[in-house]
Formats: sequence, structure tokens, C-alpha cells
Amino acid sequence: AIKEEFPGIHWKRAAQVSYIRWNALSEEERQPFKDCYDVLMKQYEIDVAAYDARKEASLLTNSEPEPTQSDEEPERVLGPKPTRMNRSRDLYCRENAQRRRGENPGLSDKDVRMGLTNLWECITKEGRHLYAVRFIALLKSYDADVVAYFKRARAFLISAHGQQEPSESSDGEMLKSSVQRASASALAQLQRQFSGRFSLSSSKTIGSRFLSTHVADSTVFRVARPTLALALNGLRDNRGARKLKKRVGRGHGSGHGKTCGRGHKGQNSRAGNGKPGPGFEGGQTPLTQVFPKRGFKNALRRELQPLNLDRIQHFINTGRLDPSKPITLREIYRSNLVRFTDGVSLLARGSHVLSTPITIEVSRASEAAIKRVEALGGRVVCVYHNRLALRALLHPHKFAVLPKSAMPMTAKLRKAYSDPARRGFLAPEISQVYTPTSFNFERVEQAKA
Repeated sequence: AIKEEFPGIHWKRAAQVSYIRWNALSEEERQPFKDCYDVLMKQYEIDVAAYDARKEASLLTNSEPEPTQSDEEPERVLGPKPTRMNRSRDLYCRENAQRRRGENPGLSDKDVRMGLTNLWECITKEGRHLYAVRFIALLKSYDADVVAYFKRARAFLISAHGQQEPSESSDGEMLKSSVQRASASALAQLQRQFSGRFSLSSSKTIGSRFLSTHVADSTVFRVARPTLALALNGLRDNRGARKLKKRVGRGHGSGHGKTCGRGHKGQNSRAGNGKPGPGFEGGQTPLTQVFPKRGFKNALRRELQPLNLDRIQHFINTGRLDPSKPITLREIYRSNLVRFTDGVSLLARGSHVLSTPITIEVSRASEAAIKRVEALGGRVVCVYHNRLALRALLHPHKFAVLPKSAMPMTAKLRKAYSDPARRGFLAPEISQVYTPTSFNFERVEQAKA
């Protein structure tokens, strides 16, 4: 009831909830459960006594009876036992195993099975449906075979001990009485014949239900040891599932007292993080100090990501870029055209693919890319952005006031962005006819949401 009330609850937690609710019950509400428990305990004692009697009788039986005409081999009398396939994939493997061995001679049964399993995974849903239909038909045939096999087994059991055909009402009593009069050899023979043949608890077919109603009560087919009912005080974790934490400094009797497993003196016995850092060589001059350093790392270096013309045309064709508006670094970032940290460099790979006139603002552009875009009637403008200006361009919602974009910092950059051949935005020929939309010449105060 708790599992239905709280779907997905762990069994241990459900048991704890049951125990809490039990403590909350009054004595009158607990009485029906106590009465039921007393009945179960009495039945348990009866089952234990019967089990001990059966066990003692089997130990005292030393003489075997003479074989009779009815003590025939069950396999020969009952005929072949019905076999059940677990899934439609087994049907596919059984039908194609011979062909697989012919195509690949020398393969073991395990390799044949693995190869057919891999081929089954490649079959389409429609192809599997055909095997599923046949598999359902085989299951129905299996149910009929199981019922017929059980009838033959019951007839064999009756003929082995000279009993009459039982009626439907006295079927269970007939089986019990016949078992009590059975000899030790016939009992062992029938147990070997029927034990473990059918999975009664897991199957839900008609034949298995018929078997479970007639076979489960008979000691010929299954002799179960009586067990106590599950109780809260009997719930335990698996051995080794919960490992106790190591507790040190609790006296020498615990095995981890006094020095707490650290030993006497030395660097490893000291408290705190007093261990040397990486690169320490015990006082010797570290290797990082022995050799001189050469070169330097330019703090102003920018890593521009390449962007080719064929990719731009592909994004335009798929509707992820609007060619009627200027394509700035913001549109490039939001459309996931290319990921960048410092800027974008426009290159001319796939220039023959580009067929749409565009206006694009990038950090740098090659001569061939500029020539192709302008040949289609478009425009290329190279705009400079430092880290702050680029962050304000890509994420304007993080700024209450958009900062003024910085001019190029070094003389080399100022010369490059003032060159009209490179289509720099500071060149007079460019700035007179086009103003870049991604460059803030003044501070912009944004409206509050």
C-alpha cells in the first residue's frame, strides 16, 4: 500500500514508514494483526513438524522396492518435454543458425549466437514485427503442449501406483495420497523428471496457470522448507554494503590510538598542510630554476577563429542568418555560426558557393574573401573589439550602461584598421559611406526592464 501511495520509494524507506505507522496504531487497531500473526505462527509450527516427519521418513528408508511394469522411464512414457523460447530474437537465431554456420565454417556456437544477435539489432521494426507475430503463435502452441504434457504426467503418476482417474474436486488430495504411498525410487525419479521444468512464478500463460494450480501443492514437484514471515527487525543490508568510518585517537585498544597510524616523528606525522609543493626537490635547486628562460608570451595576442564563405551561405539557406541585415559578431555568435573568444577572421574557402550579397562586420578578412563578397554587391568591414567591447556586444543584458568601444591599442593595429585595402572601419573611404553597428562610439544607457 505504501509503494502504491509513494511510487518509486525505496523498500527500506517503505519499511520505516510502515514501522512509524504501526507505532501510531492503538491497541484495538493492532489486535487484528496480532490474531493473524498467531494463526500464521501455528501454521508455521505445523509445517515444520510435517517437514521434519518427511525428512526423518526419507532418512529411515533404506530398502528399495522391486521395479514394476509401471516404473518405466518417464522420458519414454511422457514423450518430449515442451520447450519455450523467451523472445522473438531466439526464433530468428534458431532459423538462421544453420545458414550462419554454412557461411562461416569453424565458428563456435557462441560466435554464431553473437553474430546473429548483432544482425538482429540491424533489422527494421517492420521486419521484427513478422517474427513477433510468429513468436506469439509459438507461445500459444507451447501453452497447449504444457497442458497435454501435464495430463500425461498425471496419468503416468496414477498408473505407477495403481490409482484411479481422480475427479476435479479431489485432484489435490489424490496427488498427496499417491505421493505418500510412492516408493523412494519412484519419488526421486519423478522429482528429477518434473523439478525445474517450468518457470511457474514468472510465466503468465494459460498453461502455466493450469500447472500452478495442480502442481504447486504436490511434494512430488516441489518440497519447500517453511520460512518465517518478513519482519521489520529482520531487515539487514547486504554484507559489506555499509563501511564504517575509520575513527582514530580513541585509545590504544582500538588499534588507532596514540600516533593514530602516523608513526613517530617525520614529515608525514606533522599536523597541518606542511607537505612541500610540486617541484620541490628536497632542498636541491629545482629543475625549473636550473635552466634559463627564453622568449615571452604576448599579452595582447588575439586568437581569431576562421569563418569561410561556404558556411555563411549554408546558414543563409537554412534560415539561420538574415542577409537583409548586417551580419555582426553578435549574429555570428547567436546563430552558432562559429565559436570565438577574441574575434573572427573571414576566409575565402568555398567562395564559389556564396551567391547572396551580404554586409558583414568581422575582425579581419582575407583579400580573396573581400573580392568575392564585393563582386556580389555586398560589403566587408573590419571592426576592432577589445575584451570589454566584445562582451558588451554579445551579452548586453549584463550592462546597465553599454561602455564606449575602445580604439585599437597598438600602432600596428591602428595601421591595420585604418587601411582601406583591408577594409578597416577607421579608413576615411569606409567611415564616410558606412558606420559599423557593432561599434559604440559613445556610452549608451539602456532602458530598465
